[in-house]
Amino acid sequence: MCRFVLLASPEPCDMRELAVQFAHMCQQSKCLDGDWQGDGWGMAWQDHEGAWQRHRSLAPIWTDTEAVAGLPPTHHLLVHARAASFPYQKGRLSYNQPYVHGTHAFVFNGLIKGVRLPRKVPGSIGAAKIWWLVREQLDQGTPLQQALDHVYDLLAEHSSRIQACNMGLSNGREYVFCNGNPSGLDYYQIYQAQQDALHMASSEPFGDYAWHTS
Repeated sequence: MCRFVLLASPEPCDMRELAVQFAHMCQQSKCLDGDWQGDGWGMAWQDHEGAWQRHRSLAPIWTDTEAVAGLPPTHHLLVHARAASFPYQKGRLSYNQPYVHGTHAFVFNGLIKGVRLPRKVPGSIGAAKIWWLVREQLDQGTPLQQALDHVYDLLAEHSSRIQACNMGLSNGREYVFCNGNPSGLDYYQIYQAQQDALHMASSEPFGDYAWHTS
């Protein structure tokens, strides 16, 4: 199960320390099966012109300190640390999130079993297919939250079991998320916190912030 965080501020600010704290959390965090969050990572941030910039790496996030240190001030940041579901899916940079398309950036973590969609969906792995479904909704003008909710309902209808299906989406002005946690387990929860004007949503608490469940 991967880890992700979404960060948003009304004005560009230095988010490097938050990214470092998130990386330290990922180093300590373990999946329910004992696996780590070290199969690469990525971050997407908005530059001063409002365009998404992205860094992705196959190194564990806690070892890629130079990239984190080079993060410029921004008002929207998404960071994702990957735990590959299957051995054959390791070592592929194109699989690393966040995914970016136009004005939108997206992150996902979860485990969905027995998916049988009524049509073929592009994508090499499950996360990429889910992002394609979200993009379809966005291209139709569906509002952000409704797009995520629609895709969750679609997956719930056409799968044998959703163990978790957590999604985060930003358009550079706001972010939304879907906490798809039908089991109610703490491990699959999404947490929120606010530090002054900075808003955060994370799949696991980190740092010394007043986190609360969504």
